[in-house]
Amino acid sequence: MGEAFCRHVLSRGLGAASGVYVFNSAGLEVLDAAKLSKRWTVLEQTIAPLQIETELLQCERQRFPAWQVPINDDGEVVRFSERERAEWQLADRILCGSAFVRDGIAACGGPAERCVVVPYGVDGRFRLAPRRSHDGPIRVLVVGAVGLRKGSQYVLAAARCLQFRAHVRMVGPIECREPAVRELREFVELTGPVPHSAMLQHFAWADLLLLPSLCEGSATVIYEALAASLPVICTPNCGSIVRHGIDGIVVPIRDSQAVVEAVLDLARDPERRRSMAENAGRRAAMFDLAAYGRALASALALKTDQCGP
Repeated sequence: MGEAFCRHVLSRGLGAASGVYVFNSAGLEVLDAAKLSKRWTVLEQTIAPLQIETELLQCERQRFPAWQVPINDDGEVVRFSERERAEWQLADRILCGSAFVRDGIAACGGPAERCVVVPYGVDGRFRLAPRRSHDGPIRVLVVGAVGLRKGSQYVLAAARCLQFRAHVRMVGPIECREPAVRELREFVELTGPVPHSAMLQHFAWADLLLLPSLCEGSATVIYEALAASLPVICTPNCGSIVRHGIDGIVVPIRDSQAVVEAVLDLARDPERRRSMAENAGRRAAMFDLAAYGRALASALALKTDQCGP
């Protein structure tokens, strides 16, 4: 589909453009044409390279074979990865939402010296004031597809340990097999997918956001949760702007016990949770859409100065 998209674009020509801006896996042929005509080229790598994601998930599929349908066509993974590498070589500048993405490109032999980290931004629709403490278990919100890449298997393990001490709600499309779904329903609330416009009510319900993901670019739901004054428990692989101990807690991947300890830490200390919530709102304000626009414009201006006509 990426190739078909590029062919369609090129059938109309690049016109008077002095450069092109494309996204990973959907830009190779456009980049090639732009380089041949001496235009500047920018690639946005929206997630860590597929090679990195595949290596991470192969282990998960072996450990949790009942969770998702296995991928049998390794050839497709190889071809996709080759396409990503070819795009890196043609790009004058590679924009990455996080250091995790940049480091993934470097680990795959890509040109790290041409990578620039540009964190994303969040608009004002998710802004909420810190909430008062309430009776009952701490409310843990998990947002995103329910499956191995998002670390849902570790959410389940943590929720099992946190029975009666935490109410865990998972919001997002369910991508795992029925046996895993049945097990999840014993310990967590599964809502399925909801419209993006309805997310504010879930943020307002929650005391914190949990995202133990194994592979991301820079998960936008974390920006949204911070704007909603929610402390965030996440992994380094989320590519987040969360500062450990200030507006959230960063835990290792594949470590459900670390998740349990982080949740209990915030449950037992409402004052610390409130302080983190206040810091979260301030942190999000530093990464609004205007800040993203300035960072993006700066990255593009640098490349235009170097390579543009």
